[in-house]
Parts: sequence; C-alpha cells; structure tokens
Amino acid sequence: MSFLSQIRILRNLFPLLIPLALLAGYLNAGGWWLRSGVTLSCLALVISVWVLRSRQRDLFFIMLAFAFSIAGDSVLGRYSAQPMGFLAGVILFLLAHLAYIKYCLVHGSPCRPVMWLLMAVFLGYYVFCLLPVVHPWPLSVAVLAYIFISILSLSSAWGMRAQSFGKWLFVVGIAFLLFSDLLISLNTFMGISGFRRMIMPTYFASQIFVTASVLCCEAKGVEA
Repeated sequence: MSFLSQIRILRNLFPLLIPLALLAGYLNAGGWWLRSGVTLSCLALVISVWVLRSRQRDLFFIMLAFAFSIAGDSVLGRYSAQPMGFLAGVILFLLAHLAYIKYCLVHGSPCRPVMWLLMAVFLGYYVFCLLPVVHPWPLSVAVLAYIFISILSLSSAWGMRAQSFGKWLFVVGIAFLLFSDLLISLNTFMGISGFRRMIMPTYFASQIFVTASVLCCEAKGVEA
C-alpha cells in the first residue's frame, strides 16, 4: 500500500470520530440519545458514501443491517425482560445478520472451514448450555436460528474475495457482533453477569468497524 493510499484511508476514517465520541459519551454518562446516536451516526456515514460518492448498490444492505440493529436495540432496551419482547429483538437482529450476509455474498461465498469450526463450537454451546435453560420453545428455536445465521454471517464475511484491509475491518466488525451476542446469552440465560459491561462496547465496536470498512474501501476505490 502506497503512502498516498494510507493518507487517503486515514482521511476517510476521520469521520469515525463522531460515533467514537458518542460511544465515549454513552459509556461515561448513559442516555438513550447517545446510545442510539452511535448506530445512527454510523448509518449516516454509510449513507454519505452511498449517496455522495460511490452509489454502490451493495451498501444498501449495510444500511439495512444498521436500521434493523437500531430497531432491535430499541426493542431489547424496552422489553428484554419479557420473553416475547426478547424474541422480537432476536428476530430484528437476525434480519440485520441476513442483510450483512447478502452484502458479503455480493463479494464472495462463505468460507467453509470457518463455518464448520464455528458450527462445532456454537452448536455445542447451544445444546449443552442454552437448550436446558432457554424458554419458552419459540424463543429457543429463535435462538438456534440466530446462531446459525450468525455463523453464516461471519463465515461469509471471511469468504469475501478481496484481501484488502477493508475486508478484514468488516470481518472484525462481524466477529465483535458475534462476541457481543455471546455475552448477552451468558448474561441473559446463564446468569453470568461478570461480562455485562462489555456487551454494549463490543456491540458498538461491531458497527464502527463495519463503517470503517466502508470508508476504507471507498478511499481505495475497491470492493470490500
């Protein structure tokens, strides 16, 4: 990568100071507008790339994923104590993952070794840890479906054709989302609350890394 390309990437990543500042404010003071502002600012940055610069049609799926994430976060923030409310939130985040998968499939196909490795780990976690404690059964089925979709999401990100820096930013973003979901399951279903404070930072790190991927690839003028 040339020095000029590095300068262009750094210049394009500069707007990430907005969601980073909002995230710092939320972690320090809380507040719903700061919490929702992180994802909204990431969405606005992706829209700016789509409208003002590249007009790449695949970016629509990133925008859709962020929109579903905002809705899912809103539902879980208000109704997570109710089983059906939690189910609704799971479904909305499942749709966000589907949008991410569609974006990835435009640029490649799932990496099978990564997919089978994740299947072995997370299906074992579901069968031995979650299945005995997740009730009612519609929620248990939704959690299982969510695990499958999450695995497909990360393996699809890994399998994107381009080997650019932007691609790996995207992979890290999806990995952060999967890790955040794991922490939620530990807290909600397993009663392990020691990692609770890491849930929101890792969730927002996911969206910031995905946005960084879009900005980075736009700077290089290549696909993610």
